[in-house]
Amino acid sequence: MKHLWMPLITGLVLTACGGSADTQSTQDTVQKAAQNDEAAMKKLEGQVRRKLKADKDKLQKAVTAGDPRAAFQKALLSGAKSDEALQKLAQAGNVHAQVYVAHIKSAEGHASDADKAIYRDWLENAAQNAMDEQHQTLSGLTYPLSGEAAFLIAEDYLGADKLYGTDQSAALKWLKTAADQGQPAAMYKLAIRYQYGLDVDEDLMAAKSWMQKSADAGWRDAVQGLKGLE
Repeated sequence: MKHLWMPLITGLVLTACGGSADTQSTQDTVQKAAQNDEAAMKKLEGQVRRKLKADKDKLQKAVTAGDPRAAFQKALLSGAKSDEALQKLAQAGNVHAQVYVAHIKSAEGHASDADKAIYRDWLENAAQNAMDEQHQTLSGLTYPLSGEAAFLIAEDYLGADKLYGTDQSAALKWLKTAADQGQPAAMYKLAIRYQYGLDVDEDLMAAKSWMQKSADAGWRDAVQGLKGLE
């Protein structure tokens, strides 16, 4: 069982050390821990605890300084109380929480008409006014929150049909908005539309341009998609 947590411990500790001179020493400790060296295991666990505490303290400082993204992250990581914390934060006007709650709660399919109206307002406000706020995906991609909100609206119009009725024209409008604002999945999907002439005039130059932008933004499907446009 001890070996099961070794990759996690190793990743956290090496991230903490980065490219410092301590990296080799840490790697030596990791190797010893992998061989069930109790002293090495305790050393690694201590480093991870310190890393997690430092991250927590850093997050709290950002929250205290009024960083809305940090406040959202803290609420998101609040365990069993996260749903309540996120709802409260969204109601207080935190745009990150609003986009998240609107997406998650509408996707569940149980929202009332009144709640749907609120979620639409939150998403549209973010799409128009959250260019300066950064959204970060689980894979580490970062781009304007406004682009994420616009993309979610486009997806709903495209057929998700949780907040808006299906409308291809509206979907394309919001997809273009999301792509213009740097949302990588939107740029990829827009490239596909131009490649095959889906609700737009076929335009291979535009397809290549958007596919390249998506690939440059880190969207893996776009890297493969470029090969089909050569």
